[in-house]
Amino acid sequence: MYAIELFFSEEVEDYVRRKWKEISLNHIASSLYDMEGTRPHVSLALYNDLEDLQEFQQHFSEYYKGYGDTIELKFDIIGTFPTTGTVFLKPTITTELLDFHKAYHNNFQQYHNQSQYYIPGNWDAHCTFAFGLDNNAITDVINYLLKDFKPLKGHIVEIGVVEVLHDGHQYVSAKTLFSERLVP
Repeated sequence: MYAIELFFSEEVEDYVRRKWKEISLNHIASSLYDMEGTRPHVSLALYNDLEDLQEFQQHFSEYYKGYGDTIELKFDIIGTFPTTGTVFLKPTITTELLDFHKAYHNNFQQYHNQSQYYIPGNWDAHCTFAFGLDNNAITDVINYLLKDFKPLKGHIVEIGVVEVLHDGHQYVSAKTLFSERLVP
């Protein structure tokens, strides 16, 4: 599987990584801390396959090379997708973020995004803390995060194509294949 992911400025990335580690070391959940190569992110699209990865990379690099616009983010919501046992940090949805998401899909529509959850008009931007949790673990993760939660500000600095590997039981790695910086 391939994911198109937005990566954050240092203050957001450090906060999320710290919480992944704390959640894991406190035996609350470990799904992302233990996943090799994963970075805190918001996903724009998912693909089961990218048949011509080299062509995609060329299109991707040409489109995002020298992008240079900053997208500010404010995270002040902890939420859950109960059907997948996911707990996440949600950015405030701004016109800039929605426009960026829509522009991605308009410019890469020939690659056929595989998940209905990432198409414009049906996208819930989020940065996952943990997933695959039962209801008790969801409650434990949320309670842990709320102990010292404060709204967080940052911005998007990079967009990347990530290969996500699954071993049949769980996701095991998320390797960034290529990326482009979005800020000068």
